[in-house]
Amino acid sequence: MRVSSRGHYGLRMMVEMAAHKGNGLIKMSTIAQSFHTPPKYLHNLLGLLKNAGLVRAQAGKGGGYALTRAPEDIKVSEILHVLEGLPTPVGCVYDGQVCPRSEYCAARTIWTRMAEAVEQVLKSATLADLVALEQGRRDPTIPCDV
Repeated sequence: MRVSSRGHYGLRMMVEMAAHKGNGLIKMSTIAQSFHTPPKYLHNLLGLLKNAGLVRAQAGKGGGYALTRAPEDIKVSEILHVLEGLPTPVGCVYDGQVCPRSEYCAARTIWTRMAEAVEQVLKSATLADLVALEQGRRDPTIPCDV
């Protein structure tokens, strides 16, 4: 399993917004500059997160983006489900119709356990947890190459 740049940048944006919670809206240009990423790309990700009800947007002067809930109330799984879909190493985990062997396939058992373990980890972490882990580790001058 691999998280795409969409999931990676989307989660990083949400952590950034969580870190700024209480400081008002965060501007798209601020996010794009700190991530060294084109605003249009981030705007698309924020649109998905907004449609899912995880962020809100305010247009105009003084506008920007903010979380819709407290960071401790947003699970990492919610974010990645919106941006990546369900975590699965192979298609038959959530849809047995994908493969005619899925009913008796021993490997599917392993793939299912793997997907369940990943899902459990994602559900156990919140944005507040990630902000706490990141405290003291931030260096906005270092870009992240996904």
